[in-house]
Amino acid sequence: MLKLTNIIAITVTLICSNSVLQAAETQPVVEAYSCNYLAGKNQKDLDIAVDFWQKGIDKIGSKAMQSYFASIMTPLYATTDVDFHWLGSNVDLNTWAAGNSDYTSSKFGASADAKFKKMSKCKTNLYFSSPLYTGFTPAPESTGALMMTAACKLKDGATMADVKVTEAMRIAELTANAATFSVYKLIPYIANTPNDLVYLIVHSDLNAFASAGTMQLASKTWMASSKKFNSAMQCESALYTTRLVHSPLAAM
Repeated sequence: MLKLTNIIAITVTLICSNSVLQAAETQPVVEAYSCNYLAGKNQKDLDIAVDFWQKGIDKIGSKAMQSYFASIMTPLYATTDVDFHWLGSNVDLNTWAAGNSDYTSSKFGASADAKFKKMSKCKTNLYFSSPLYTGFTPAPESTGALMMTAACKLKDGATMADVKVTEAMRIAELTANAATFSVYKLIPYIANTPNDLVYLIVHSDLNAFASAGTMQLASKTWMASSKKFNSAMQCESALYTTRLVHSPLAAM
């Protein structure tokens, strides 16, 4: 979406200084932009900037950007002063860096950045992502998916090992019930955040979200895992509507 020159410089330095990093790929990388409209700007201005980005991004001829996934998140129920988020994901750190390099060195990238900067001001964070459970994958033409987020901090005395125990309990129940939503875990990489991790829970729509919530609240097993999870983590949750901006090419 926007230039990440400083982060790219750090990434390139790390890769070039360590041959081991060149030989092994990382988990998927997620870049998160938390944005506010500038004075006098609104959803219409965002739509114009996104439309411009969509029409030009595949024309820069970047192989790395072919695997890029992007979505706009708008708060529905959330305690936040952020107007919207841009989530962009790529398959690994090397591919992410290559895509950003192709983007920022192109005339189109400069023009697209200028349009976003004229209508919004954003803060950036970079995460590593891992899927915990996949029951729903947005189709390229889909719109209106719902995203629940949980930004979490470890409680005193708790460890990531404790978290993994509760994650395993929940994954087992989701699998047993063939749940129709997906859960992803984001771990901060280069991020100005007090949170130790963030969960993204993706539902197809509001009805699917409500159905899943009803099932969970009626499940003794789920409530038991919630109690165990809450003993290890302190989380703040929010609910967002989403707009799919860019989907990886089918060949990827």
